[in-house]
Amino acid sequence: KPQNELYKYYSQGSIFVLPSLEEGFAMVQFQAMACGLPLICTTNTGGEDLITKNGEEGFVIPIRNVEAIKEKILYLYNNQNICKDMGQKAKKKIEKGFSWDDYGNRYIKNLEKIMPNATKSK
Repeated sequence: KPQNELYKYYSQGSIFVLPSLEEGFAMVQFQAMACGLPLICTTNTGGEDLITKNGEEGFVIPIRNVEAIKEKILYLYNNQNICKDMGQKAKKKIEKGFSWDDYGNRYIKNLEKIMPNATKSK
C-alpha cells in the first residue's frame, strides 16, 4: 500500500516545509511529524495548532514571507542537533495525542474558524 511507504520517503529528508497560501488542514503535516521531521509551515495550514511554540517542534511563518522560510531552513541546516531534537519532539507530540479522531476534531475546528456559521443548525 502507498500509505505504508510514506516513512521510507519522509525519512530521506531532515525537515518538512509546507509553504501554502491556502490549505485546509493538511494531513502531510501530521505524517511528516510522525516520521520525526520538524515542521516549517505557513499560517492557515492548520500547523499552528500542531506546534506548541515556535522552535519546539517546528516553526510557523506568515504567508508570503519567503525570507522567513529561508531563515528557518538555514537555521535548521546549520544546527543539526537542534533539528534532530525538534524532529523527535514533533514525533512524540503526534504519538501522544493525534489519533484519527483527534485529526477529525481539529479539522472541524479549523472549518469552524474559517466558516463560523457552517456547523450551526438553521
